[in-house]
Amino acid sequence: MPPVLGNTWQAPDNSCALVLYNITEQEQAVSVILDRNEFKLDKGRFHALYPANQSFTAKANASGSSIELKVPSRIPVILEFRQQ
Repeated sequence: MPPVLGNTWQAPDNSCALVLYNITEQEQAVSVILDRNEFKLDKGRFHALYPANQSFTAKANASGSSIELKVPSRIPVILEFRQQ
């Protein structure tokens, strides 16, 4: 089983959420790539929903978005992509 579990959801308004959960007792560095076409990542940006002060780096490229962050131990992280 991977140390960080995750899933994505797409809402009818085309916003999407990425939820990650670190099952270990130590912070884990994670890199996630989301496909631009699958998640309709056109114009918009990611925001940390929980924890509100979660730091992350999101970079857009031709195929999608790459997100890098450190997931704290046993705390869910929720990032939302909002269309502009």
